[in-house]
Amino acid sequence: MNKGTIALLIGVFVAVVCGRFIVPFIAGAMEEVMATYPIRKRPSAFPDFQCFTNLSHSGSASPEAAFQTMQFRMHRQGSEPLTIPIQREIWDLPSDFGDPNVRYAINLGLAGGSETGYRIAKSESFATNQVSLSIDYETHRGGTRRQRYTMVLRDGSWRLAVGVTRQ
Repeated sequence: MNKGTIALLIGVFVAVVCGRFIVPFIAGAMEEVMATYPIRKRPSAFPDFQCFTNLSHSGSASPEAAFQTMQFRMHRQGSEPLTIPIQREIWDLPSDFGDPNVRYAINLGLAGGSETGYRIAKSESFATNQVSLSIDYETHRGGTRRQRYTMVLRDGSWRLAVGVTRQ
């Protein structure tokens, strides 16, 4: 046997071994990853996608409307600052919020800034006055991310639940 034949046989042997053991292992691992992190359509591919440039004040009669109103207010801060009454309209805040003698720190739990819009992927009611919204955001580069929010019903209006700490 010459060196070329030996190299060919070694190559065939490696290919058979890899095909029997390594490829199925990789395929199994990929199936597990795909089940854990499924590829989703871009949010803008759905008819209920809300582009941030087209938002409007939708009131607070439903969790979905209140979420859109909150997004509308947040994206208009440059032309319409978030005054105390506006903050009370969109967030679930303590009754003494706005009192000059009381200071609060608010954690909105919001991340991002490079999104073009969103769609509500899932709405789950877990109490008579609480709803969880799973929001799919789309970025300028076409990426997506999902974030969950809790909306609460107080005094007949839905608002975003935020982390409030009295200082």
